[in-house]
Amino acid sequence: MTSPSTTDAAREESPASRGRPRRTAATSWVRLGPQQLMGRVRHGDRGLLPVILGLAVIWTILQTQNDRFLSPQNLSNLALQIAAVGTIAVGLFMVLLVGEIDLSVGIVSG
Repeated sequence: MTSPSTTDAAREESPASRGRPRRTAATSWVRLGPQQLMGRVRHGDRGLLPVILGLAVIWTILQTQNDRFLSPQNLSNLALQIAAVGTIAVGLFMVLLVGEIDLSVGIVSG
């Protein structure tokens, strides 16, 4: 009988990591401390940082224009209004992703 190869041994989980979810790129950003996060940003790995900063700037501008923009009632209303357009956008993205171009979505959406 042959012994297991090193690749088989590497695939096996260690007793300490059994039952834990595997680390992905998204979870590795969450578990970083401030110094490691700034180190990654300095080396060009920005991740979701531009999106988060952009949203913060937009929210700040809109909040200064209207005091009720970030109220729970308005955020709930925004989520309900975005749901239909977001669903159509995700569907259109999938169509464009596979290379099929469908221009009828504008007529269907209304």
